[in-house]
Amino acid sequence: MKNRVTLRQAAPEEAEEITALMLRSKAHWGYSKEFMEHCLATLFIERRVIETDTVIVAVSDADSRLLGVQHVICSSPDASLDKLFVDDTAIGMGVGAALYADAVIRAKAQACTRMTIVSDPHAVPFYQSRGAVLIGEVASDSIPGRMLPLLEHVF
Repeated sequence: MKNRVTLRQAAPEEAEEITALMLRSKAHWGYSKEFMEHCLATLFIERRVIETDTVIVAVSDADSRLLGVQHVICSSPDASLDKLFVDDTAIGMGVGAALYADAVIRAKAQACTRMTIVSDPHAVPFYQSRGAVLIGEVASDSIPGRMLPLLEHVF
């Protein structure tokens, strides 16, 4: 990792900052303003989710800035990577790799044997390089008629 980061539980008061990070991350891929507006409902995290579940953030050791977020949902034997976003300024710094590795560890610790990932098409190579396999497609929750890659990581 080029810059040192710490992974920790998100704080409920960081919900708005995390939401803004997810939107910047998605916009990194050059999506139009209209496309991004359609994504607002799904690129949002509620305080109550942070209060009741394990939502992990990556924080810069240098300036305490949020660099990424990850949320894995486990219901043994299956896990779902609900969120994994890296701030657009931190893409390529190893933040996503650290968050993904943590998601796998958390899923295994909860007796899950596989994790599914609904991915942005641009992120598929990232997940594949970490052991996930493309298994199909699912309909987007944000854009009617858009299909998204579905990946699976078996532990």
